[in-house]
Amino acid sequence: MEINTLERLAALLAEEELTPERKDGDLIVRIKCGTLAARIEIDENQGILRLFAFLLFAPEARRCAMAETVCRINWGLRVGRFEMDTDDGEVRFYNWLPVLGATITVEQLRFFIFASWSVLEEYTSALAEVAIADAEPAVAIAKAEMERQNRAR
Repeated sequence: MEINTLERLAALLAEEELTPERKDGDLIVRIKCGTLAARIEIDENQGILRLFAFLLFAPEARRCAMAETVCRINWGLRVGRFEMDTDDGEVRFYNWLPVLGATITVEQLRFFIFASWSVLEEYTSALAEVAIADAEPAVAIAKAEMERQNRAR
């Protein structure tokens, strides 16, 4: 009997000392992204493996600046996208991987989860600064990208 994709992903997360929970068939895992935490929900629906990371809520007065921040970040992303609900200000990250009945490799699963986490780690501080500290979007993003470059050295 073949293990389904979510079970394989749960095993991969457990190997990395992350403890996923199950809720209504979805995988839920909590991760740290700099000074913030994120809740990641992963499901498989109609042949698509989907990852949603729930980050923060932008105050109403900062939603226009947050929309600009999300747009600027998304412009350069190679994987996934950030989005904001303009009604309540919820900011989340979304990524997907087509499964379509195929057996996904461990390398694909690893890339799917850890590339998403890497994007979250890089930009969560910028999103928080715009939402909470009234930072300008371009300045907050440049600062986050510079910090990533410094860590890579």
